[in-house]
Amino acid sequence: MVRVVTWNLWWKFGPWEQRQSAILAELERVEPDVVLLQEVWADEDGPDQAVELAAALGFHVARTTDAEGRPQRFGNAVLSRWPVAESDMIRLPDENGDDSSRTALTAAIDGPAGRQ
Repeated sequence: MVRVVTWNLWWKFGPWEQRQSAILAELERVEPDVVLLQEVWADEDGPDQAVELAAALGFHVARTTDAEGRPQRFGNAVLSRWPVAESDMIRLPDENGDDSSRTALTAAIDGPAGRQ
């Protein structure tokens, strides 16, 4: 059995700094194997919320990136107890079918029962 958690972290809206320790505490409490994050933040030249959470949990991370390959400031991430074998980011179109900054992320994970 694989325990999967999905969570929209609400980027830096509202009291985001106060939420950080609560987010980590809840993830530690529920002991997931894989965490799917939406609206995860990354500062242009600094911290990356997904990387920080993964490091604190001892997890691997796959992350959406911008056109230059930097973590998306407002993106998605997959954190995994086991190695992320591969990941793929899909750019989503806007309502007119044109390119947008919205993305989806897929990941293949090498878990104890094989690739998942």
